[in-house]
Amino acid sequence: MGKALFGIDSTIARDPLTNPIVTRFATDQDYFFKVFSSAFVKLSSTKVLTAKEGEMSTRHAVALAFVSRSDIVSR
Repeated sequence: MGKALFGIDSTIARDPLTNPIVTRFATDQDYFFKVFSSAFVKLSSTKVLTAKEGEMSTRHAVALAFVSRSDIVSR
């Protein structure tokens, strides 16, 4: 099976501001998992608004509905 990545993954790897972070994550698995687990805990402890409490703009709904294979770049 071929490998692929999202366009954003390729972009942040090439951007001079984010490349050092991408490089460190790629070369230091322990650091990646430490940062990832911290972010995951923060996100999972946030109360997500749903149904009538929550709101999704039309712009976001359209963006989510039309994510296509063109957003994936082959490695």
